[in-house]
Amino acid sequence: KILFSTSFDCFDEKLKIIWYDCYQNSNSSIFQHYKWMLQWYICFKESLDVKLCIKVLYRKGDVIGILPFCINTKNNFTFLEWIGTGVSDYLYPIIKNNQNVTKDEYNTIFEELLKNNKKIDLINLVNLPQSADELKNDIITYFNCEFVNSAHEIKINSDFSEFTSNNKSILKSIKDLKRLENKLGKIDKISYFEHDEKDCKILATNKMIEFKRKQYEATGAKNIFKKATYRNFYLSLLSHEDLKKNIHISSILLGKEMIAVHYGLQDNHKYYYLMPAFNKSWNKFSPGGILMKKIIEQSFYRKLLSFDFLSGNENYKLKWSNSKIDIYNYIMPISYKGYFLFFLMKLKKFLKKRLFIRNFIYFLRIQFSAFKNL
Repeated sequence: KILFSTSFDCFDEKLKIIWYDCYQNSNSSIFQHYKWMLQWYICFKESLDVKLCIKVLYRKGDVIGILPFCINTKNNFTFLEWIGTGVSDYLYPIIKNNQNVTKDEYNTIFEELLKNNKKIDLINLVNLPQSADELKNDIITYFNCEFVNSAHEIKINSDFSEFTSNNKSILKSIKDLKRLENKLGKIDKISYFEHDEKDCKILATNKMIEFKRKQYEATGAKNIFKKATYRNFYLSLLSHEDLKKNIHISSILLGKEMIAVHYGLQDNHKYYYLMPAFNKSWNKFSPGGILMKKIIEQSFYRKLLSFDFLSGNENYKLKWSNSKIDIYNYIMPISYKGYFLFFLMKLKKFLKKRLFIRNFIYFLRIQFSAFKNL
């Protein structure tokens, strides 16, 4: 039962066949889908100087899993990371059901990677869920991983009315949203759309990006959509035949104006609440909340198994969810540069926890953003 591995430095037809077999026979999420990771590579390979080092794992001659690793360069630092880092909420090995990799075997794989890639400064494996569909994530079990956040979801095991009737805070939210929806209806006709045609999906995705950019600028948060690579990534997914059925885009229209839009994913009877956005001008009517509630309702009616809010502890996620999993990072400095960066990352996290300093940084971001827009 000795484990051995082979490496792939490109996405080719042989790897695709192996990948689909592992994906279909494992508890992987949509973020481990071959086409999702391939499209990430196509969009980000130049800006991150990506080098693929995908490990295919064998035991007794049979494939048991895939470690979708890559080596990226950012700000003169070189990282060993998961393919899909930056756009994927869950990142972990694709291991077939009823198979496992021991701690010693993982250590051997890491040692081989570091030996063959001496420029790596930091192992940076982020967004590791504690479990995937009840199966524990071995990397968290074996290594010194740091808790960073939680992800919340609705486990769907009843109809929508039964689910809401058992939770007074959700019932109150629904009544409040209905009242706001009625107010909007007095201004103009309000409509819910699920976009099926490619041109409509592109239009709605561009609107989502527009809303998100304004939201990031208003809050001082990192604006990923300033970079064409991120805009191109979400738009390019709409053209993939293999992923087309997994992309779910819906919106709320007031008359002919799109005031809320959501770019979501669905796979293996699970819905992923990925990119909600709304027009801030209509904020007091909570168009994003109205849209979210309609998507959740549809997930119940379609008899999905779960509605995943993904990472984050926002109040609405805590209110609506009935299950959660913890998210961890495994970060290990390798070189002197890596230790220096590791120290800076720890310092940044420490400062963020100090409310006064965090608020001051937030104030500076807002001022800087306003200055750039003059």
